[in-house]
Amino acid sequence: MRAEGITVLGGETVVVRDLDLHARAGQVFGVTGPSGSGKTTLLYALGGLIPATVGRLLVDDRPVVPWRDASLGLILQNLCLVPLLSAQETVALPLQASGIPKAEVAERSLAALDALGLADHTAQLVGDLSGGQRQRVAVARALAGRNDVVLADEPTSALDPHWRGVVLDLLTAEAHRGAIVVVASSDAEVTSICDEIVSLR
Repeated sequence: MRAEGITVLGGETVVVRDLDLHARAGQVFGVTGPSGSGKTTLLYALGGLIPATVGRLLVDDRPVVPWRDASLGLILQNLCLVPLLSAQETVALPLQASGIPKAEVAERSLAALDALGLADHTAQLVGDLSGGQRQRVAVARALAGRNDVVLADEPTSALDPHWRGVVLDLLTAEAHRGAIVVVASSDAEVTSICDEIVSLR
């Protein structure tokens, strides 16, 4: 994934100006910087959730919108979970939308939740889970799809040291599987797994 001269506005304010980056499959690419520097805005632009005002976004040297032209897993800072769905229903939803067979949906969703220590909470409503458990559900949802691109915005902010380490290991494994993994964080432990980093001001 390559961004060339990306500029993104937030209302009338320039949030990201004239930024270039090159995130490669097989590596974890980091976006860091202080609060308010544009990390989340940049990830939203890379994911096609908001448009870049200027510049080009390419995957495999083709101008594309990632969520339309490549499978995309998103771990958003605000999680974007539905409180009245169970943990397994939450993870299964994007798999079902992709047309994956029912048995495989069940297998993948359960495996992803198990990898994040939630095997005993599959039927529990997301709204009844703790903050850390909800964040792990969001990670499971992004990783169960075995996507081409994974964009993770502060993916460990609500986690204790053990689960932070588990999530970082899983993101690294996704890159080694061949996915493009972009992680935005101001946490030095998180960015320590990154092969390349762009720092926003």
